[in-house]
Amino acid sequence: MVLGRIHISCKLAALAIAAAAAQATAARATTITRGPYLQCATPTSVTVRWRTSDSTDTRVSWGTKAGQLANGADDGVLTREHGLVLSDLEPGTRYWYGVGTMLELLSGGPNCTFVTPPVAGTVQPVRAWILGDSGEAGPVQYAVRDAFLAYTGARGADLWLMLGDNAYTTGSDAEYQAGLFTPYARPLCEWVLWPTRGNHDQLHSGAMKFF
Repeated sequence: MVLGRIHISCKLAALAIAAAAAQATAARATTITRGPYLQCATPTSVTVRWRTSDSTDTRVSWGTKAGQLANGADDGVLTREHGLVLSDLEPGTRYWYGVGTMLELLSGGPNCTFVTPPVAGTVQPVRAWILGDSGEAGPVQYAVRDAFLAYTGARGADLWLMLGDNAYTTGSDAEYQAGLFTPYARPLCEWVLWPTRGNHDQLHSGAMKFF
């Protein structure tokens, strides 16, 4: 009887340890903490970037139909700051994409989409969204954002410019998260942002390191 009780106790202890390990693994599950967002679009390429909670490898999948991401690009280097250039794209074409690791899709769906610019010399209507001194997070910023998104609807923006002072007060990483990456998360995953640095972005002098 004593041996039986010991055996049962050992099994219960093993189950408890396994459950604790599973909970710890779940708590450490990789999440996206910034992005995805788009940069440096040309008629045939675009850069996709994002940040993760811990270091992983990198994968972007894309295609011309939602839910059918037949093309892929990988980078095996472990990092929290991810970025890949998608090349050999068609000008003026809508693509859908997803980002994550080589084993797991972390972000995708209908909002992860973009349209490549047309070739130089193309004549077509252009809708531009131009913002200045937009980096002070709060209700005024949100109201301006929501008004434009409601106005443009499914039409979207062909060109998105920021004229400086994109994060207050010194352009720290945390200020960029609060004043740019969080409030503009939805448009950032659809439209390429072309920013100009202002005096309140001066912490990142030289190259635009926050991007």
